[in-house]
Amino acid sequence: MFKTAKSRQEILEFNLFGFRLSFQKIKIPMRRATLFAIALLFTTHFASACTESTALSPTITYPETKRVDVVEQHFGQTIADPYRWLENDVRNDKEVAAWVESQNKVTNAHLNTLLGRDIFKNRLKQLYNYERFSIPVKKGGRYFYLHNSGLQNQQVLYVRDSVDSAGRVLIDPNSWAEDGATALAEWSASDDGKRVAYAVQDGGTDWRTIRVLEVNTGKVLDDQVKWARFTSIAWTKDGSGFFYARYPEPKQGTESQASVANHAVYFHAIGTPQAQDRLVYTNPDQPNMLHTLSITEDGRYVVIASTPISATNTLTVVDLQSADWKPRKLVDNLDNQWGVVGNVGTKFFLMTSRTRRASRS
Repeated sequence: MFKTAKSRQEILEFNLFGFRLSFQKIKIPMRRATLFAIALLFTTHFASACTESTALSPTITYPETKRVDVVEQHFGQTIADPYRWLENDVRNDKEVAAWVESQNKVTNAHLNTLLGRDIFKNRLKQLYNYERFSIPVKKGGRYFYLHNSGLQNQQVLYVRDSVDSAGRVLIDPNSWAEDGATALAEWSASDDGKRVAYAVQDGGTDWRTIRVLEVNTGKVLDDQVKWARFTSIAWTKDGSGFFYARYPEPKQGTESQASVANHAVYFHAIGTPQAQDRLVYTNPDQPNMLHTLSITEDGRYVVIASTPISATNTLTVVDLQSADWKPRKLVDNLDNQWGVVGNVGTKFFLMTSRTRRASRS
């Protein structure tokens, strides 16, 4: 904070992370005075703090890491991977968990010797401590939105039964795990506002388990959809079920190493087991494609954009009024980016990057 705005100043004051210093200078250009003050701050405080911290810090001794004999052939090259065992899921592998614990112990022992950490911690905490809301989504006369009171680990899903009514908690993921690391991921309310399908993300994993909740009662239904990954959730117009994307079920104990291949779009009917879910779309000829899905506003078409994780995609639609739900390609190449803006009956309005760097419709 600078006290004066003149080109030449007599008193310079500033406040950085709680430190306030003042300097008396006569007829020194403001820019030179500013550089002088900042240089003095860092050389007198932070430099001395770092020197003292370094002097107090013991020599870091890292725990030994086991090496294993894993060698593979890839594209004519011999590749050694002695630390492959560390790719195992830390939540299920005791040896990996012990390694992580020993590494954290060494790291924290060093970090605890650093001076000034509380200053940054308290300042960041202060900056993050404010109330936050997401944009509300209106479904069936109800308004659904996310809310964080300030320092909650996870956002809480609220609902208002009308625009003027008070909000009430619908899903609070902060109570799902002691460490607060289990999150509410993707969620979608049915068009009538009676149900919410929501994805549970455990400990930062990409995998999702989708559950369904009754809005009136707060009851969680028996429906449970596993192995969803990189998905959105799109309800049918009548609320009978929803579309989602998933990968094949991995072998037990290999979830963290499962291949990102054969992504597919499925339909889940409410009240039925996942084994009966209907396969809607997949592309076995291009197993590395990722599919994002949505439903047109009239509820007639499922729109599927498929991409190899690039700025281009193919575009497929499924007519839900047809008996066989046969996918139909609108764009069958990866030359450009395409998206459906809307439709009037069978007439679609698309947005594309074709012929221009910026998207156009």
